[in-house]
Amino acid sequence: MFRQAVFLLLLFFGIQLAAAGERNSELTLKNWASHPSIIAIRDIYKETNVKRKSGEYTTERRRFDVRSPQCGDEPVRELILVRDDRQRVRLFVKVSVSKKGEPYTVHRYYDARGKLRFISSGSIMVSHRLYLNESGKVFWSLEKDYMKYRPGKLDNNSGLTNPLLAKDVPALFHAAQSCPAIQ
Repeated sequence: MFRQAVFLLLLFFGIQLAAAGERNSELTLKNWASHPSIIAIRDIYKETNVKRKSGEYTTERRRFDVRSPQCGDEPVRELILVRDDRQRVRLFVKVSVSKKGEPYTVHRYYDARGKLRFISSGSIMVSHRLYLNESGKVFWSLEKDYMKYRPGKLDNNSGLTNPLLAKDVPALFHAAQSCPAIQ
């Protein structure tokens, strides 16, 4: 009986140590999808999208006529602002049109404390994902080009990480755009 108790105790602590090691382990292309830091951000992503689709979160949209001669280079076609039941920004989407006429979309996901945690950007065939820690620093970057993943640059100074705080998003959402709004 004593041996069984000791065995179970050692097994329990071994599992705990392994889990702690996984949390602190380096991110690689092999382990990124199952890494606890990525899973925590994926939970924010899933929660936001589920509650958005169910109507628990409110969604505001602004659409613009990108065919208008008033538009400049790479005009904004659509802005989407998603807020939770406490009016906190949880998602900000900006869809622009490239010089080649292709859509370029940036999704910025914020946690309940208003910190930017995940950015997904790209066009039809190429995308870039940035994963940010609770301090707003990029800790993992992933690029996908024609269905092939590779690590990306850990660039905290990229324009993609702005706005870092959700409190700054409504002003961007309501800012004037070069293209006329579609009512």
